[in-house]
Amino acid sequence: MNQGWNTTTLEYETEYNSSFMQDDDDNESEYSLDYEFPGPRYPNYRTTVDDDDIASQLSDEDLEQDAPRFDMWDDDPYNDFTWESNDMQLTKFMKRKKKELKDTSFWKKERGYPKQIQYSCSSTNHDQSANAICLVQSNYGLSEELYAVYRDRIIQCGKAPVQVNKTIHENQSQKRDTTWLETDGFDPQCLAQKYGYMAIGGVEGEFELYCCTDPAMPVKIWGTKFKGKDNVMLMTNSIQLVRWKNKITQEYQHMLIGCMNEAGLLFYHLPPHRECKLFRGQKNVESTVKLHSHLRSFSGVPINDAKLSPDGTKLVCVGDDNIIFIIHVFHCDTTGAINFSSPTEMVIPPQIFQQKSMKSTPYSSQYVCWSASSRYFAHTSDSHNLVLIWRTCTREILYTIDAVGYTYAISFHPKLDNILVFTNRYGYFHTVDLSNILRFDQQTDYSRGHQCLATCIQGQYHAVFHTSHLEINHEITMVSFRGEINTKLRILAKINGIEWSKDGNYLYLATKKRVLAYQFNTTQVIPSLLDITGGHVKKILEQSCSKRKKPNKALYDWSRIPHHIQSRILGDTQELACHR
Repeated sequence: MNQGWNTTTLEYETEYNSSFMQDDDDNESEYSLDYEFPGPRYPNYRTTVDDDDIASQLSDEDLEQDAPRFDMWDDDPYNDFTWESNDMQLTKFMKRKKKELKDTSFWKKERGYPKQIQYSCSSTNHDQSANAICLVQSNYGLSEELYAVYRDRIIQCGKAPVQVNKTIHENQSQKRDTTWLETDGFDPQCLAQKYGYMAIGGVEGEFELYCCTDPAMPVKIWGTKFKGKDNVMLMTNSIQLVRWKNKITQEYQHMLIGCMNEAGLLFYHLPPHRECKLFRGQKNVESTVKLHSHLRSFSGVPINDAKLSPDGTKLVCVGDDNIIFIIHVFHCDTTGAINFSSPTEMVIPPQIFQQKSMKSTPYSSQYVCWSASSRYFAHTSDSHNLVLIWRTCTREILYTIDAVGYTYAISFHPKLDNILVFTNRYGYFHTVDLSNILRFDQQTDYSRGHQCLATCIQGQYHAVFHTSHLEINHEITMVSFRGEINTKLRILAKINGIEWSKDGNYLYLATKKRVLAYQFNTTQVIPSLLDITGGHVKKILEQSCSKRKKPNKALYDWSRIPHHIQSRILGDTQELACHR
């Protein structure tokens, strides 16, 4: 395994004030983990204890009292401990908001729900991070696993601890026995695993890339530490593993996208599996991970997150300003190679915040996500209580959602454009149905589209100034655990990340104690003939992968089907866990 480290120096436009650079403590990461917290001054207890209570109901509280009581919260060292902060007041804000919402639920709430995945601790190594969990599919998407960041390592959720012979490993802790992958001495900030690669980014610009085609023996193929000019420390805010099919060669081009804060975006070519094999058991093998592009033209805005659209044509970037950036993806006509356009700016109009009577503080966006159709994207904010929904084709803001507090992780349903989930930092996640919003201004046989009302604001381009009268179905779900000593006490959990199952039936939500699986209530969609056929074909192909040493009639029959029909049946659900 290649344990060598090199330093990658990046130049970026923003000047850096060196006075902010302080040496960090070298002790092992303890963020959001094992320490005692006395709780707020006035902890709020339940009046009764119900054995069927799943700790997901808001406690009773008189909102008008002079000294409102708080639910306890799963504290981490980054908070300012001021009792009037957004986090500490969040429970009170939530209860006020909940009175305005309909009493319906998107989630199954019978006894035993949400389900809990065993051996699935997670943690974040930065207060604004919500990227500590990733879902990994099998080669044809028929099964899936969850991996999570826990301190300075990666664990496979649901995998029982290995029984260790204590006479031989007397000093080895039980927690380490659940480790799937240990990093080279840094605190992970984000991770992604897809197409047989796993990428891990650190809070101080560290980066590692592994080949996981054989999940039992991941092989490190690259490691570096990104630094800016003059040795300035950078941060790996988020990463994404993507691929495009070369229209000339019909081969996949795998690429890594890294968001490096002030340094912009990095795009790296990833090596094929035959080159990854060179690293198994070898040292001093030069990595074939190559830089494709370094985009820095973001007007000095630090980039927190960037996501490629599902159709592979656009990249949306968000950061520490009221500007959203769109990057277009192009395919070379002669070689099929991928190229990227310069970022195009889309400014969030300040009138949106004035309309909501918010303070004129600088806007910052944290995470972004795309809908399944690539028609819409949405992003959270750690400076304002609004989640913004955009329509891609017209580059306009469709709607703003009052999230009551600052928001972090966000994800559309993998199949339904109208379902969106996002989280607060502590204790709550939101589920919204955007059906009324997505139909805005659509012309039909009975309607000419939107007709302005008294609530509309004239002279503004964005649709958001014409949609304030539209209502959405909005649910707030509390995520908490019972107190171990006093079960009447509810401890709000820090939410470290969310992932949908690929069929959209479950939402996986990572907390310090475990990953929770919320079952989505939805009417069953009748599958098409193509879906049914694709499901059977994927089962045959996945079962045949382990039997290729012998002639396989099923694979032979499949190879005789025309390529364009194969592509339509399988879509993009092939080679999800490997790379050639």
